[in-house]
Amino acid sequence: MLKKRTEQKKNNHSKINFNIIKLNKILLFLSLFYLMLYIPIAIITYNNIWYENNIAYNDLTPTQNEYVLDSINSVTDYLLHRTDSLNDNFSRTEKLHFVDVRNLLDKLFVMFLISFGFVFINIVNTIKRIREKLVIKACDLKLFSKINIVFFLLLTSILPVFNTFWSRIFHTLFFSNNYWLYYNNEISAVLFPITFFINATIFIILFGVITNIVIYFISRYILLKRN
Repeated sequence: MLKKRTEQKKNNHSKINFNIIKLNKILLFLSLFYLMLYIPIAIITYNNIWYENNIAYNDLTPTQNEYVLDSINSVTDYLLHRTDSLNDNFSRTEKLHFVDVRNLLDKLFVMFLISFGFVFINIVNTIKRIREKLVIKACDLKLFSKINIVFFLLLTSILPVFNTFWSRIFHTLFFSNNYWLYYNNEISAVLFPITFFINATIFIILFGVITNIVIYFISRYILLKRN
């Protein structure tokens, strides 16, 4: 009787450990995927150079160019919480929209910290038991990278119908108002033409695919070396 109870406890313990390992793999996969999605978004969002290279017009006068650069600085300063409001180059509705944008980006940053923390804990845990866990992690990363490559490549299907996706799906999902709509005489028409977001999507896809290819070959190399 006692032997059966002991065996049952061992089986329960094994099941719990298996479920924990399985959950850890799922969370690690989601965390790595999110990092690869967030990092290019952050590069685009907080980097003046991206804005400067994707404005609607290239033949601006020096005065117009100064006005645009001033607006770009205002956007990045506001999104980075260096200032509490956009400057007066922006209309009231543009400012209201950027309140929503900054709130969304702040939430994405919190998720980034959580994902990064989880990945970091896994790295530390692997280093502590490197001989035992390196091959297992390499197998996981090889699988994760292949799944991610497929997913990021599937995102290219958005590009042919990007206008519809951007107006009817993306903004419906993330915004509860129409402040994102702007007039042609507003500065957003210059800073954020549709090509800005198309190029951003292409950059996110390329970043995700290239990063995962690198992870795949590193994992493959580790597995070949260990075997």
